[in-house]
Order: sequence, then C-alpha cells, then structure tokens
Amino acid sequence: WDPSYFSRLWCVKLQAAHLCVYELSAFKFTRRNSRITIRSMQLSFFLGAVCCVSNATYVMVRLLHGSLHSMQAVLLLVFLGPLLPSIGSISAFARERQDLKRQLKNFSVRQTLCFCCTHNHVHPETGATLLCDREHVYDSIARWYGGGNRDAGLDRFD
Repeated sequence: WDPSYFSRLWCVKLQAAHLCVYELSAFKFTRRNSRITIRSMQLSFFLGAVCCVSNATYVMVRLLHGSLHSMQAVLLLVFLGPLLPSIGSISAFARERQDLKRQLKNFSVRQTLCFCCTHNHVHPETGATLLCDREHVYDSIARWYGGGNRDAGLDRFD
C-alpha cells in the first residue's frame, strides 16, 4: 500500500475482485468470504529502525554496567550508525497508518481517478477516443456486490 493506492480505480477494482471471489461449485457460483491484509511500504524501514533502537539501547546499557569493552561498543556503533537515519521511519510508518485509516474510513469508489476520465476520454498523445474504464469497473462492482444494480453495488462496496 502507498498513499495513492485507494485513489486509483484499477487498484480498487483488484481489491473488489479479491474480496468477492467466486468458486465454481456444482455448476453454480458461490461467494467465498475473503480478507485482505494491507502492508505499508514503510514497514521494512520501521522494523529496521526498531532493531536499530533496541540494539543501541542494549549497547548503552552494557556500557553503563561496564560489561562491554569500549572497542566492542565502537564496533557495534559503527555497524549501527548507518541505520540511525532509519529511525525517522518510525514516525513515517505511524503517519502512513493514520493515512490508511482515514482513507478507508472516507473511501468511495466514486472518488477514484482513472486515466480515461482524467483525459476526457481522449488519448493525450494520439487523440484517439478512449473507452471509459470507470463504466467497466462500475459494472463489475454492480454485478459482484449489487446483483447488477449499480448504485446498490457501489454503495455496498464503499
């Protein structure tokens, strides 16, 4: 996940399809409940920063108790030093989590962006007419979530 993910129409369609997986069973489609796990792009930096902070704390405690030689401390700090800038990722991770919660709370598929609508259904380089992706995505969501009724499907998905 990145902050622009839920504003992009095709990303939203992928999530809609994943949440509404159908299985062919006894010649009919049956709905299977699905869950989505959303991971921040900042997660790896966050985990690295947590490791850096915990290791630095360990080194400080050992130094204070005199159970670590100064040369060992220097080597550990030299190794951990390049990781120190990643500590800022802890706050970036927290901000991203808050952004994600806000986006999910205020989400509406009707507010997503798509290339064709952004360019008034005219290809910006060739001038060719573009079919509307939004119509296709809305039809799919209407079928999956509203039994073919567009407004009911979009409302339910939102």
